[in-house]
Amino acid sequence: MNILINLISIKKGGGQQVAINFINQLVKINTSNKVYFLVPKNTLVHRYLLNIKYKQLIVSENSILYRAILLPLIIALITKQKKINVIYTLFGIGIKSKKCISVVGNAYSNIFFPEIKFWNEKKIFRKLFLRYRDKIRLKSSLDADGIVFENKSMMDRAISLFNYPPERCVFIKPSITESIHAEYSDNIKKVCRNFSDNKFIVLVLTGYHKNKNLELIPAIASELKKCQNENIHFTISIDKSDSKIQHIIRDIRERDVCDYFTFIGSVNPLDVQYLYSKIHTVMLLSLLESFSNNIIEAWMYRRPLIISDMEWSRSICYDAALYVERQDPSDIASKLVLLSVDNNIYTDLVSKGNREVSTYPTPKQKVDLQLDFLRKIYALKKNS
Repeated sequence: MNILINLISIKKGGGQQVAINFINQLVKINTSNKVYFLVPKNTLVHRYLLNIKYKQLIVSENSILYRAILLPLIIALITKQKKINVIYTLFGIGIKSKKCISVVGNAYSNIFFPEIKFWNEKKIFRKLFLRYRDKIRLKSSLDADGIVFENKSMMDRAISLFNYPPERCVFIKPSITESIHAEYSDNIKKVCRNFSDNKFIVLVLTGYHKNKNLELIPAIASELKKCQNENIHFTISIDKSDSKIQHIIRDIRERDVCDYFTFIGSVNPLDVQYLYSKIHTVMLLSLLESFSNNIIEAWMYRRPLIISDMEWSRSICYDAALYVERQDPSDIASKLVLLSVDNNIYTDLVSKGNREVSTYPTPKQKVDLQLDFLRKIYALKKNS
């Protein structure tokens, strides 16, 4: 089976590390398949493949015209010349070809939750554009011969809401990140030295996005202040000077809760394990996620997870999280206080998280599962 791995949508962010992990494992274990990679030029993933001297490489220019006009012609030529059987889009909009099978990995959570008006707070033209883009993403997924999901509720909804054939989709959990033994940076050590020993540190490890509900955290701090709880402290991985959060900074000042917050800026992935060892709990108040590193990291590093009480989160976490009403600062504040004083609840959540993480595949096991699914879809199509 000849496979074209489409990484063209992976140009920045955490997806690059996911792609590199995938490449690493695939190169190690692949013996029976000829694999080509389609990558955007001058990205981290492109440079990595060059660095390991991978030969079966197809590089795309980043211009819109190139992708719209030339790239489809190039892909048609490549699939014919290289006798490609399967195009697997690890993440993003899939490539459809009459000559071969298309499988996509889908992490667009909002397209499978149409009842949640995900873009409503955007300005009208931006909202229309984002909704149109979602329609393209949904059509691309439903047109694929197979879909890989990391969230079971999304897969169930693809089947129940859009009649996608159950035999052509699969739920594969994210893999556990392999431990990287590296020297932690002086910066993260300095940050953690400033944590007060008598504070219960709540980590909010994220960049800014409206979906993350960071706007509510000043109100949570206000609730804590009302009940004279000065023990709980929020550590947020965004720079305090970031223009995107200045409305939150103003709210913190107006509520007079500055003492409840530390903004530490973005955290190097190599420093994450050290940071987790110095905090007490992790909070994720998202409206929607396909998955989140916060979840698996909290479990791996033995910290309780506080998370929005939503269908997507319960389909991932089961009883291994403390669920909160994501728009209710009083509910969240009271549960933070409970977690900070009740050691039985704390250790029980840690134990349940440890149980859950033990069910997740290693990077090698995940790639094996992905390859098995590609073979299954190829056989289904071939025999149909």
